Amino acid sequence: MDRYGKGRCPSCREPIQWDMNSPQNHYCQNCGKSFVVQEKKPPSPPPPHDPVANSLQMARRWVDRYESGTKKPPERSVQRRYKLRRVGQGWLTEYPKPVEVNRHLALLDDNIDLLYWIATRERLYGVHYNQFQVGSAILAYNPNNPGRPYRIFSGMNSKVVSNGRPTCAEVVATAELWKHGYTQVIAIMVVGLLRDEDKGVLKTLHPCDSCQLFCAHHPAYRPWSRIITAYPPSQEDEQTGVYSGVYEVHSLQMMLRVHNQPFSCT
Repeated sequence: MDRYGKGRCPSCREPIQWDMNSPQNHYCQNCGKSFVVQEKKPPSPPPPHDPVANSLQMARRWVDRYESGTKKPPERSVQRRYKLRRVGQGWLTEYPKPVEVNRHLALLDDNIDLLYWIATRERLYGVHYNQFQVGSAILAYNPNNPGRPYRIFSGMNSKVVSNGRPTCAEVVATAELWKHGYTQVIAIMVVGLLRDEDKGVLKTLHPCDSCQLFCAHHPAYRPWSRIITAYPPSQEDEQTGVYSGVYEVHSLQMMLRVHNQPFSCT
């Protein structure tokens, strides 16, 4: 079947029709001038909605606006949302990159159970005079190691006598990852029983005050780094290999606010 196109002559503006199967050069029946018909291409579909790319574009727009240092970011919008930190008299334009952070946290969601069982295994190696054993596991990231950018490091606590100096599991695991060249802590899992003074106050064992100070000032930790706390597994969980309890998840910045610490992430 012949296909006919309808329109107006570009010269005399009279209504005409042409055969779509014929060559593109056509002649107007009224004025006799030739014209060229170009088939319209179907419109390209709109790009898929990408909230990560949109958030990155928004963050860059805010940072480009304030990186000159002539204006201070609003207290409630830029500083709180993008974690812009003041250094000296200017504003440091370091903010959590949404694409990287979301990729890290997506990987954490897939490996949170693995972190738990590694921390549970390390807890059994802890040495404590009253059997207060704590284990930790850290999911770390090294941008300079494309072959193995992610790796898990673990550690346990130790305190051999009551008046001795304690060594926390968080410090041991952090020192291990820093020794191997990993510079970012995505998440740290802490597994242990509650202390007597924390029973009825906390749901799970949180890092102590000295560990919170250590994490807040260590260069491997970020304000968005996740601190996950959980109970040791029950006998049924050990038999089935599935943890039936709950994870308590805080960002490092939120953990410091919960405990009303006078210091913040640097």
